[in-house]
Amino acid sequence: MVVFTSLVGSAFAFAQAGTILYFLDVQHVAPAAIGLVTAGIGAGALVGALTAPRLVAGFGRGWVLFAANVVSALAMLLTGLAPDVVMAVLAYGLFAFAVSTWNVPWGALRQQIVPGHLFGRVLGIIRMLTWGMFPIATLLGGWVARIDLRLPFVIAAAVVAVAALVAARLLIVGTRRAGAEPQGGS
Repeated sequence: MVVFTSLVGSAFAFAQAGTILYFLDVQHVAPAAIGLVTAGIGAGALVGALTAPRLVAGFGRGWVLFAANVVSALAMLLTGLAPDVVMAVLAYGLFAFAVSTWNVPWGALRQQIVPGHLFGRVLGIIRMLTWGMFPIATLLGGWVARIDLRLPFVIAAAVVAVAALVAARLLIVGTRRAGAEPQGGS
């Protein structure tokens, strides 16, 4: 799960490297309106965080973890291919929704399966790997964005989609085998 999270999180950082330039130069958002764009994206993240517990209760943690990654891949692709700013903000908001929907059950899963006396060390390792890879991924995404500001979104979407498909069994079956499904979850 740590390797998966590091890979997917790095793909997200890769995609987001040129986000502001994408909205300014490709979607032609006025610089003074960038705050409105990011507010729309933040609204998606907030809705994801608020609805994640209900989704987990209804579908199970593993299925929500898997679906959040599939949706994030689709939303990144839609962001990169959006024909106008409204569609780009809506797609990016969906991406933020999916990331927040992932973060809630992933955080709860870590707390449930890692013994308390090891939790601080395990969380430290997780953060070192994930947050350590993000700056490198961001630099690479910025380099690719010099070719085309849409390209990092498309590449990251492909990476996340493939990673989600490869890790589907880990996410769905592994979560269940770890005894980490909430009561009533599938």
